[in-house]
Amino acid sequence: TGGYGGDTVRVDSYNRLKTYAESARPYVIEMQGTLTNGPGGGQINIRSNKTLIGLGDSTLLQGVGLAINNSRNIILRNFKITMVGLTTPKNTNDGDCISIYGSSKNIWIDHCELFSEDPDIQTDIDKYDGLIDIKQNTGFITISWCYLHDHHKGGLVGASDSDIYGDRKITFHHNYYNKVRLRVPMYRGATGHFFNNYIVGAKDATEIRANTCVRVEKNYYEALHYSIYTPSDAPGKTERIDNIEVSHASRPYPANCVADIPYTYNDVLTEETRLVKRVVPQYAGVGKLSNDCNGVLGGDAFMDDCGQCAGGDTGVEPCQNVAVNKVEQTVKWKLYPNPGREVLQVEVPEAQPQMADLQVFDASGRQVWHEQLTQQSTSIALQSWKAGVYIVQVSDANHCNIRRFVKLP
Repeated sequence: TGGYGGDTVRVDSYNRLKTYAESARPYVIEMQGTLTNGPGGGQINIRSNKTLIGLGDSTLLQGVGLAINNSRNIILRNFKITMVGLTTPKNTNDGDCISIYGSSKNIWIDHCELFSEDPDIQTDIDKYDGLIDIKQNTGFITISWCYLHDHHKGGLVGASDSDIYGDRKITFHHNYYNKVRLRVPMYRGATGHFFNNYIVGAKDATEIRANTCVRVEKNYYEALHYSIYTPSDAPGKTERIDNIEVSHASRPYPANCVADIPYTYNDVLTEETRLVKRVVPQYAGVGKLSNDCNGVLGGDAFMDDCGQCAGGDTGVEPCQNVAVNKVEQTVKWKLYPNPGREVLQVEVPEAQPQMADLQVFDASGRQVWHEQLTQQSTSIALQSWKAGVYIVQVSDANHCNIRRFVKLP
């Protein structure tokens, strides 16, 4: 929830950002413009219960490193961050754009852009450190829909092969790595999930170490040296599912394992790996968030069962229609192709009672399709729909099932 429940403040300077982000109070901090502390750099030590969100598509932290140490419940969304321009980048936040350490937990980094310099031109691998480095007793972290580019060392999980933490659960999904040479990611410790990421311009990408088990699922690796690998001195394991690897040097994969993933994610999974190459660059990075039904950028308000805008910052408690009184996650139904361009197919399995109602809403909560289901399969023509994210709801008197669908342009 980040800073939800606290005041919303708007900042356009490094000093104001530092004041609010380092406060003990919860805040939703809206950032705009370029925030910098000059060539000497600056570090923001973010405390618990904060949301940092950039407005528009040009918010930039220039030479400002974000440190999360022993903090919880933090959301970072929709801004750019780079250490380029500093006299000595390693003197600011140890050279990391974002560093997470101590006992920090419950962190979401979404639709951000992190970068340094073209590694073909700036060849000093140690001038900067990681774009996102995670270590010590941290966990329950998601990095999603971010654009990471032009850098040598993308990010590590675990600072060394002895930096192992049993509850270090970290998810990377739908991130666009372009010319990030190494550590995409380097992963040590406990269970990880790396899915639907697009990797191009890398050298050695996904390095799994230190007896870790990572589910590496439906990622698209363009031509590189090594794609998914492990070192002999500290081997890790992977559960590899339907990845596309265009070409890579011959090297044995990590040993097999079965990752214990503690959540369902079918509603966000791009099921056809070949589409990752198209979908991820289109929707990853800044300027891709939309307003919720309450007009808040990237907000969580939604249209409830009674057709009112509820949740998020509305102050309205969601209404629950008596005809839709149970959310049943175990009901199996199909929605494909997802993403799609011309036709959306919805199938209800024969083993389930016939579902009564099919509704589709756009990102603002406006209903764009409503159909009473009379058979177990229906098709929706999409030619007139705008590209973007839609919510598909299938319900009857006892079940309400919701999934996200992406319409391609």
